[in-house]
Amino acid sequence: MALPVYRLFIDGQAVDTSDHYELHYPFNGEIVGMVARAGEQETDAAIAGAARAYNETRRLARARRTEILNAMSRGVAERRSDFERAITLGTGKPIEYARAEVGRTVGVLALAAEEVKRFGRAPNRSTSRPQTRARSESSSGSPSVPFLRSRRSIFRSTWSRTRSPLRSQPATRW
Repeated sequence: MALPVYRLFIDGQAVDTSDHYELHYPFNGEIVGMVARAGEQETDAAIAGAARAYNETRRLARARRTEILNAMSRGVAERRSDFERAITLGTGKPIEYARAEVGRTVGVLALAAEEVKRFGRAPNRSTSRPQTRARSESSSGSPSVPFLRSRRSIFRSTWSRTRSPLRSQPATRW
């Protein structure tokens, strides 16, 4: 039986390279597949593709984002056994754990599709807004990732409303 070759997924395309490494099953050391190794060119292409995808998807309406996430959830569910096998062979996890991991992935994608309906950017909102600082850096000087930036502000506002070691009384929770 021929070993499966796992290719890179770059900018919407499956990409193979001339450089591969062996994937060993950790339980017994058996070679279970070959994996394409990304070089500098593939890495640059993946970064450029991710930047293009971000610029396109951030402008999508909530309904379209929901469709995409639901399609991803269905796609993972349809190929469940492939993912379970790849996780087990690549990591040595018991199949029950791999099944739980794939099931969790299907659920998280479906949940994300529902959350987009409530928390996604409104489709009629203007995508251009004044910037107070460069988008690539936050006030701390570290790279800015919009998702993480929004989560940090949620954490800070939640922390300020809950018990703090500097307060003698707990604050009222929302």
